[in-house]
Amino acid sequence: MKKIKTVLATLFLTVVAVISVPSPAAAAPSSELDYAEASGAPSDTSHCVTQYWAKTCYVAAGDKWYILDRLDDGGRPFIRWENYKDGALYRTGICSNRLGFNHWGVCNKDYYESSILWVRQNAWKISNNNEMYEWSDWFKVQ
Repeated sequence: MKKIKTVLATLFLTVVAVISVPSPAAAAPSSELDYAEASGAPSDTSHCVTQYWAKTCYVAAGDKWYILDRLDDGGRPFIRWENYKDGALYRTGICSNRLGFNHWGVCNKDYYESSILWVRQNAWKISNNNEMYEWSDWFKVQ
């Protein structure tokens, strides 16, 4: 009888351990990819970062990312955003502006109001074998 109880207890603990360990798919959300649609400049510029190749602004009312291509080199500026909910990475993605020099583009997202957003920007240098510029620093927008 003692042996059966030991086996059952071991089996129970094994099942609990397997269930409580998150799968790799749950630990790393798949990345979203959006191509910005043509737009005007954002009305709210309180959450913006500017590099010589791009300017990126986040407007919380509507959860919109605005990206301006500031360099006439054929490159494509983009941002990488990360969305944290309850302290864990919940969503991640890229918004890319392929509209050309001096054109604003917008990506419309939908985030939880209480979540945290981090973003950084870069650009593909299409004329230089798809190399990238240096990443901007991460900055928190929400």
